[in-house]
Amino acid sequence: MKLSIGGIQNLLRQAGWPEDLIVTAAAVFYFESAGGNTEAHKVDSVERSYGLAQVNTNAWPYSPDQLYDPLFNLQVAYQIYLKQGWRAWYNTYYGGRYRQYLGASQAAYDQGSTATYELPGVLPPSSSGDIGIATVVAIVAGVLFVSLILDL
Repeated sequence: MKLSIGGIQNLLRQAGWPEDLIVTAAAVFYFESAGGNTEAHKVDSVERSYGLAQVNTNAWPYSPDQLYDPLFNLQVAYQIYLKQGWRAWYNTYYGGRYRQYLGASQAAYDQGSTATYELPGVLPPSSSGDIGIATVVAIVAGVLFVSLILDL
């Protein structure tokens, strides 16, 4: 699943990150996850890193399955941040790699983005207002699901 920078910002809030770190953290993790891919991973002889924040399972006792959950991943990332600051993402942060997404992150923050998860296979509405068939199908499926739960 891919998330927008605004979606990552909202998950950061849900994960307990303080508001003054949201813009920077979203840019860092957008870079780390190859553009918001919640199933991003890097496995080589040095690290086994998973999810949005690329948490390294060689250093932290979590499974890939746990770390592919974007909310859990960002909760773990915040605990890592509290212990290490940005050192855990040294090359991305201190190397300035995240800066290519900092403007987009600030813009999403300024717009007060309310986006959360983007449904797999469903594209957001175009700027022309055309929502597309995939979005209509997702909405109808959601309504049917809710009506089944509520037994309507």
